Amino acid sequence: MVSVRHLLLGAISHRTKSKVRKKFGRKAGYRPSDKHSKKVLELHGEGLSYRLIGRNLSLSKNTVMQIVQRAVEVGKVQAA
Repeated sequence: MVSVRHLLLGAISHRTKSKVRKKFGRKAGYRPSDKHSKKVLELHGEGLSYRLIGRNLSLSKNTVMQIVQRAVEVGKVQAA
């Protein structure tokens, strides 16, 4: 059984998240790194390393890696 506390915390959390999205103009489910994904995948296709792609686009190596991994999962890119 779900306690009242958990229901209230969930509602507060949802309201807080929606206010943050509203304040910063982010859409639900949108990642700021998504605007770089096309260029990241293009450079990855050319054979550049995650680190070099990150340096060129001012992104972290981990962000580049996540973009490529999401593309592989969806099927946009073949796994290396």
